[in-house]
Amino acid sequence: VWRFGLGRVAVLSTDGGANFDTVLAANTPNDGTEDITVPNITGPNCRIMIEAIGNIFYAVNSERFTIGNYVTSCTQYASASSLNLAIPDNTGFTVDNIINIPDSKTIDYIKVNVDISHTWINDLTIQIQHPNGTTFTNVWNRDCADENDLDIIFEDGAVAIVCAEPTIGTYAPNSPLNAFSGLDAIGDWTITILDSADADTGVLNDWYIEICETTLNAQNFDELTNLSIFPNPNNGEFTIKLNSNSSDKIKISVYDIRGRRVFDNIYNNASNFNEIINLGNVESGIYLLNISDGIRSTTKKIIIN
Repeated sequence: VWRFGLGRVAVLSTDGGANFDTVLAANTPNDGTEDITVPNITGPNCRIMIEAIGNIFYAVNSERFTIGNYVTSCTQYASASSLNLAIPDNTGFTVDNIINIPDSKTIDYIKVNVDISHTWINDLTIQIQHPNGTTFTNVWNRDCADENDLDIIFEDGAVAIVCAEPTIGTYAPNSPLNAFSGLDAIGDWTITILDSADADTGVLNDWYIEICETTLNAQNFDELTNLSIFPNPNNGEFTIKLNSNSSDKIKISVYDIRGRRVFDNIYNNASNFNEIINLGNVESGIYLLNISDGIRSTTKKIIIN
């Protein structure tokens, strides 16, 4: 169940917002909330749009979410450790270097690290180009001023660049790296560096690309073994039983229908887990109970009278 804000039509996208083709609720009263049932589909990059009927106003949630058992794995592909490639000084020519990625995988998101020794880093523009030859983004575009040297991990969503000498850290790129999301990673990736002013020189020391792919996990984590929750409905006190063969601790969280966490605790594991949960003086209503046993987890609905 998902509770959303003002709106009369809610539609779901499973491709990051390119297409909203699954109706979650239609012709609903404009009363501020609506309960919907998540459809029996899967998607690693979902968003919900709420729009008014007969009006131009709409809203799309800012953070993507997944439907289904997805797992994200990241692989780093690096250049040689000591490239020492000279960057031409305001000649109109660039220094280029290629990292070949031999693996075919659909990109969810990427990170890029660039290590450059150069006086007056404001002279520089740094571009990353996809193997298709047409998709690129400038991660650095004459940022900062007269500082020397940089070693930056560029990542969407990170903080803005903090100039220093040297400029080191994890920062948001000048242009988003999500331009590569959804593309196949395989092939030759190119870094291109341009120096646009005289007198200051430097070298590309090394760089790497980290490719992150989100895939549907073939293993079924939907159900824990011999899980029972009773009584349900209850008065805020109930028992959880399950069988576990992992050494991980058991995490139990409870959320109200608005997504607010009302209970959160971690328990020592046992092959025959048996624990009484007391939520205290919570209001009557529907709550979501999440139980995690290491990488296995499930969410169940409980009703408090």
